[in-house]
Amino acid sequence: MFDDNTTITAYAHYGVDDEDTFLELCRSLPICSGDYYLNGNVLVVRPQSPNAHCCWDWANKVWMDPRTLDQMKAAQWEAIKDARWDYLTSPLVTPYGTFDCSMAAQTNITNAIMLLQNLAALGTPGSVNFTLADNTTVNLDAAQMVQVGLLMGAQVQEAYDRGIAKRAVIAAATTAAGVQAVTWGPMP
Repeated sequence: MFDDNTTITAYAHYGVDDEDTFLELCRSLPICSGDYYLNGNVLVVRPQSPNAHCCWDWANKVWMDPRTLDQMKAAQWEAIKDARWDYLTSPLVTPYGTFDCSMAAQTNITNAIMLLQNLAALGTPGSVNFTLADNTTVNLDAAQMVQVGLLMGAQVQEAYDRGIAKRAVIAAATTAAGVQAVTWGPMP
């Protein structure tokens, strides 16, 4: 039924010694897949992989992460940077409403502040209508737009400070579990 390479792989994969046992095992499973293994004479459902990097160690019946500690640290730092970016571009709640904080929205906030400050410096203070995250609009003067800008800047700085702290913990970790324990977590 199988060629030699397939036979050896399939038997080792399912923890059996011969074709008859293998076929009997496959017939008894709802799905003949790598979702099961034999522990002695007991068929056991294989647990889910803890992460995309793990591979199943059939001999020891455990998931193993083949990466080095430095590779794990690099991957965890990338995950922290991704989470930081998500936070940096998440909506900003202010006393005037909730602002989008995509890069384009941050540029629009900065441009509105510069416009209003320049108008005030020319002796013609003004205001701008600004579209919020929910597509409603609010009319803000220079002082109010500056407050929005300061809140946005505080959110950005908080995210970078937190990222720096997380990176230091990752760098200091001496075990895989220590690296994996470092997550972005919810912001206060």
